[in-house]
Amino acid sequence: MFLEFRDMTRWLNMTALEILIHLVTVSAFSVILVLKVNGIFEQNWWIVFLPLYIADVLNVYLNSIIFIRLLRDRYPLKNVAIRTSLSCVVSLLFFVFKYLLCEKLEKRSGNSYAAICAPIFALVNVYLFRACQVD
Repeated sequence: MFLEFRDMTRWLNMTALEILIHLVTVSAFSVILVLKVNGIFEQNWWIVFLPLYIADVLNVYLNSIIFIRLLRDRYPLKNVAIRTSLSCVVSLLFFVFKYLLCEKLEKRSGNSYAAICAPIFALVNVYLFRACQVD
């Protein structure tokens, strides 16, 4: 009935460590965001989004390690290529969204919010593709 952790890791194409990294960094981002909105934290938006960028860097690093280990353990190249490409696309789409949002919040760009959310719309399509692949 409910989504189990094993199913969630398979559907999101993330390991338990990657999920933990994202939970910790989203929590830190939330605290910093609340401090920024309330006027206690007087830094720019790039500093506020720094925990999320750190999560992206760690995610790419862990995915490169997983890629090398899968190749070393002689997994089928097709599976390795699909997993790595999906992870890279998801990381890139999240990074582009956060970058465009920071640019908008810093008032450096005149992009509409629809244009800023375009990577998220593409990300939904990637997850739909991934959901169709799982079992």
